[in-house]
Order: sequence, then structure tokens, then C-alpha cells
Amino acid sequence: LICCQDILQFRHSEPVAKFITKLEKLHAYVHEWQLVASREYSAAAQFDEITALIIRWRRLELSTWAKLLDVEFENCERDVSSWWFVAYEVLVAAPFQMMESGGDLVEYSKETLATLEGFFKSTTLGQYGARLRLLESFRSLLGLYTKQFPALENLVSAVDNFLRHYRPFLSAIAKALAEGRQSLEKDIKEQIQLASWKDTNITALRESARRSHHKLFKYVRKYRELLAQPTEPILQRGMPEEQDDDE
Repeated sequence: LICCQDILQFRHSEPVAKFITKLEKLHAYVHEWQLVASREYSAAAQFDEITALIIRWRRLELSTWAKLLDVEFENCERDVSSWWFVAYEVLVAAPFQMMESGGDLVEYSKETLATLEGFFKSTTLGQYGARLRLLESFRSLLGLYTKQFPALENLVSAVDNFLRHYRPFLSAIAKALAEGRQSLEKDIKEQIQLASWKDTNITALRESARRSHHKLFKYVRKYRELLAQPTEPILQRGMPEEQDDDE
């Protein structure tokens, strides 16, 4: 009863693995009961239902492994959102304060370009595309403001030129990520095939999962290292030969 209460207290947003761990304990308790219980007090039906549920959840877990690298990439890009307020301060708040005080936006635009250059040279392979999209969204916002505040046109032009320079590198960075990811995807697919989990023995499933998790974590860690590689070496090679198709 205590084990069941613990399971029911879990939130729906908890990972399946957390439920499985507790459910396997419940399975062990019921198994011990079955060894000594008489037919009158048998829990065979409940035991079979728990067994079937664990097997379904293990297979559900297995079905998500192919998306592990996608989830890591999404998490990496999501971290770029922490820069939103910094970008807003540099590209929107500060320019408006300067216009109110009569400051020189031309000189500020030059300083902004230097700041943006450092921002992109310090980024990682995994965040380059997301940072580029973040800057593009603020450029669009500034473009709307220029109708009411023409003084911002110089800053908009500066950001446009910056984007034209750094956007072509996106394909080279995407290629580096794809090449590094290719072998890891192959390793994960092989691991999925090895851990097909057709076995219905709960203990065997648990041990298979433990071994598989250890190997999967190694692959995920390698992918994180790939995502965390700096983009500066690619940027230092100079402008890529392939230009945007729109030009």
C-alpha cells in the first residue's frame, strides 16, 4: 500500500523511468507474496497486470531513444533564451534611451557591431543557429520601429550587414554538426536493435536497461561535447564559398 501511494503521488510530468523504478519494487513485493500466498489470497491477476505494465513502459522508453540527440539539440538551443534580455537591452532599450537623451546612434551602432561580433565568436556549434535567429527577430522588431523613429535606420542597417556576413556560415556549422552526429546516431540505432526487449522477464529487462543506459549516456555525452565546440575555428576560415540561394 505504501508503494502504491508513493506511485500515485508522482506528478504526471515525472519521467517514465521514475515510475518504472517504483513499479518494479511493487512487482517484487507482489512476487514475494505470491510465493507464500494460498489460492484463496492469490494476487496472480494483479501480478500479471503489473508485469504487463512494466513491459509496456520499457518498450515505450525504448521507442524514445532514437530522439535522444534531437532532445539534446533542442535543449542546447533553448538555452539561448537566457540571452533575450541582454539582446533587448543592447538593441532596443539602450538605443531608445540614447534617442531620448540626444546621443549619437551612429557611434553606438559601431559599438553594437563589436559587441555582436564577440557574441557570435564566443558561441558554440549547437547555439549558432539559435543566436542567429534571435538576432534576426530583434532586427525585424527594429525595422518596425524605424517607421516611427527614423534615427534607428543606421542601427538596422548595421545589424543587416552583420547578418549578411554571419548567415552564410550557418551551412558550414550545420555540416560539422551533421558529420559529428552521424556516427553517434549509428551507435544509438545499434543499441536499440540490441535492446529490443522482447524478453518478458522483469529482472532481465531491468539489467538490460541498466547496461543500455550506461552506453546511451556515453553517446549523449559525446554529442554534448560536439554541441559545445566553439565556432571560432570555422569563422576564422573566412567566408564560405557557397552563398545564400536568395542572392
